[in-house]
Amino acid sequence: MRLLQANLNHSRGAQDLFLHTLREWKVALAVAAERYSVPDHPLWFRDEGGSVAIVRGDMPGAPPVTLLESGRGYLAVQWGEYAVVGLYAPPSRSISEYEELLGGVAAFIRQFHPRPVLVLGDFNAHASAWASPRTDARGEVVLDWAAELELRLVNRGSTATCVRPQGSSIVDLTWASPSAVRRVAGWRVAEEAETLSDHRYIVFSASGAAQQSGAPRPRCPDGVLPPRWALRRLGEGALMVVFHAVDWSNAGTSPVDAREVAEWFRGIMTNVCDVSMPRSRPLPRRAAHWWSRGIAGLRSECTAARRQCQRARR
Repeated sequence: MRLLQANLNHSRGAQDLFLHTLREWKVALAVAAERYSVPDHPLWFRDEGGSVAIVRGDMPGAPPVTLLESGRGYLAVQWGEYAVVGLYAPPSRSISEYEELLGGVAAFIRQFHPRPVLVLGDFNAHASAWASPRTDARGEVVLDWAAELELRLVNRGSTATCVRPQGSSIVDLTWASPSAVRRVAGWRVAEEAETLSDHRYIVFSASGAAQQSGAPRPRCPDGVLPPRWALRRLGEGALMVVFHAVDWSNAGTSPVDAREVAEWFRGIMTNVCDVSMPRSRPLPRRAAHWWSRGIAGLRSECTAARRQCQRARR
């Protein structure tokens, strides 16, 4: 499913073009900062401050969208099994207000953990971590915020997301939780697209969005998890030998029972995979043996003290 991230600069023309792009690019979900207006439509959701909106594309097969939380400068929706957070932090906000905004988003993400979360928005922050030439005070705050939540930066490359006469910058950021980042693909800044705004569109895709929240991993009819193999350890020679050694004539003759043939084929392919590569047996994730609640509390206190020190210096 394709997602789109945009800043419309409160322009009606930019919003009209944005809606046209949603249909043309077959976008399933979009986040729009500084939108011109929010239509009275069940596919539109807005935050309390009126600065950011999330739009569900009218696409066949797209998962439903449900509003989860709305605050001043951010809102969160459930989109299939994902929680998608839209955010806009205007440059006029003070550092304390900025931290308060990110704190509200952090509180929501902790409640939704460990399910997949995407955070899309105009952070108006600069840091070398996303290819900005310098790291400012807001950038330091965002880096600390992301580290505490274990969010992964999805931005790739050094293409500017905002282009103005006075210069270009990278202020539109995409973050993903550990369970969501491996499902994100094709992230890019759409330089070729006209937006009627000084911000460029960001487009990417997220797999598995149609699965309902909390849905279990697919299972075989008998309730057992389907087998998996370590593909990286595939022996191509062994694969070809065993594949050619299979007696394909046992598939049956017409008329055939489709279910019997499917069972036969599944058994053959299971044997082929077992010969050519080992089974994958994922180990349960374990916390570091040295981590404790006491260390977690000290880390939070250290982060708070560092922010106070940074504010005092400024």
